[in-house]
Amino acid sequence: MDGPRAEALQRDLLDVWRSALKNDGLTAEDDFFESGGDSVLAAQVASKIEQMVGKPLPAAILFETGTVRLLAERLTEKGAFSPRVGFLTGSGDGGMVHYFHADFWQGGAYTRDFSRMLGRAHRVHAMAPHLPHEGRMPGSIEEMAEDRLRLILQAQADGPYALIGYCMGALVAFETARRLVSMGKEVKALVMIDPTIMSARRSARIVLWTAGIAMRAIGLWEASRRKGLIWMWRKMIGAERVLKDLWRLDVFLFRKTWAEKRAVLGGVFGSFGKYREEVAAPDRWEVMRHYYSVMFDYRPKPLDIPLLYVSLEYSGKAWRRIAKGSEFLNIYRGRHDFWEDENAQSVVDRILGHIGR
Repeated sequence: MDGPRAEALQRDLLDVWRSALKNDGLTAEDDFFESGGDSVLAAQVASKIEQMVGKPLPAAILFETGTVRLLAERLTEKGAFSPRVGFLTGSGDGGMVHYFHADFWQGGAYTRDFSRMLGRAHRVHAMAPHLPHEGRMPGSIEEMAEDRLRLILQAQADGPYALIGYCMGALVAFETARRLVSMGKEVKALVMIDPTIMSARRSARIVLWTAGIAMRAIGLWEASRRKGLIWMWRKMIGAERVLKDLWRLDVFLFRKTWAEKRAVLGGVFGSFGKYREEVAAPDRWEVMRHYYSVMFDYRPKPLDIPLLYVSLEYSGKAWRRIAKGSEFLNIYRGRHDFWEDENAQSVVDRILGHIGR
């Protein structure tokens, strides 16, 4: 794109930003999020820009760029826009944190919110989960970690390293930390935020092993057995999500309203229905099915590093056996999307204390 057209694009983009943020004083160098934008407003702005340029845009484009100038440069690239595997966000005044965000469909939309809560102490190197546009989908958590290790070493050649993983990304972060340690690198801190670790639970393995024997006895083929076992594994995860901390019967019986009790019980029985991706988004369901298979096969081995495990919607008690010296933070009836909770900053402060020590 020539100079005049590029300048016109910047002016048009700046008009959109000024209108959305209600600030006529913004310049092409001002960061959208530092100027008051959030993930919800960013999605609205991205939709307007998509109509302006006449091309589909990755949801993460504003999170990857930040300023009008960088966004305009990205929009002038030839060909289709593909989400980037990694991007940097934050002030950069302190050390770097490598963050495995595990946001499949929004490109790490909440990463900026998380970075803002971390404050100016750290710059965040955000890394996406593997998706089809990268090419071959790795067949194991270990392969995913090996691939993302390359990005970490490109962004930070030497330690000490601080890694944070959210949801499925926490498993990849754990295995990436193992590889850094095997290379003789120092991992000063690892934070695992609410991953699903059903495969690490001995009780779940016993149930699935018994079910597998029963399926074999009735003559099911291997592919059918595997499909059935993964289905059971998913339902166990769904049940855990709504049953976590239900042992606090005093809270359930005496502090919750009838509406809240019905919601909990409905969640237990509702967890046996189909997942949304199966019905509403078959293409996405293929991606999720791949990840379910990968996580089903994952068998973590012990690793002795400074680790903080944050349990929100999923119980992480089984992980204490994997990393015996780990700190464990349980948020009673926490939300998986923790950055939207009123206690989000207190969770982030605990994370800051762990990675900053």
